[in-house]
Amino acid sequence: MSQANQTILLYKRHNPNCTVHKTRLPHTAQRFWMECSCPIWILGRTPRGDLVPRQSTGFSDLKQAEAVRASLTSKTKGETVHGPTVAECAEKYIASRRHELGEKTVGQHRLLLDRLTRFCEGCHAQYMRNLTVDLLETFKTEGLPEDMADTSKATAVAKLRCFLRTAYRRDWISQSLVDKVTPHRAVYEQKEHSDEEVEKILAEALNLNGGTHGYAKHPKTFRLLLELMLETGMRVGDAIRFEPAAPVKGEH
Repeated sequence: MSQANQTILLYKRHNPNCTVHKTRLPHTAQRFWMECSCPIWILGRTPRGDLVPRQSTGFSDLKQAEAVRASLTSKTKGETVHGPTVAECAEKYIASRRHELGEKTVGQHRLLLDRLTRFCEGCHAQYMRNLTVDLLETFKTEGLPEDMADTSKATAVAKLRCFLRTAYRRDWISQSLVDKVTPHRAVYEQKEHSDEEVEKILAEALNLNGGTHGYAKHPKTFRLLLELMLETGMRVGDAIRFEPAAPVKGEH
């Protein structure tokens, strides 16, 4: 096949004293005349469409230059067949969330996804297409530290499911694995406080100041919320969602 028909071109940038200038070849054909020791350059696009900028191959021998081109072509063909790797998608995911997350939270996401990447590579499943429900459920039990607190594990799995949700939305995976990977349910220890401790907590609630929104801006309302939970046994989440105007007189 002619050099001119290749996706990635190999061509010569001939020196002024090169013998090619003594031939009768037209200027366009001189670029592909390889019977000299002038350096071979490369330019074009990979099969995936990525630009290969104009640069020297570092060789004047055609076989060596062709090896450079073959390396670029085979790499992109492999990426086309297998799709993106877990590591690549992890970096894209973190980059897409960085603007909405604090540095500490970004670090937590990176730590989790680094663990996922290493676990998948250890299982010879470095590509996103290799992810399965069984692999991810195994990661939850074997890829996370054994001594990780139950609540921390619940948070880690929640971050994993967020990543899987984005992966499906961005077509990194072909099925919605987040619907099959179950959350980790943490059991929270119920703490008992003495009457003296309860009084101190209620008193301290009134000292909230400097907040710009939510209960931090309304310390008296926050204390009232604490009193509601104390008197009714209502959980924090239910108390926050409680709407005083909703109850009606009667049996309910």
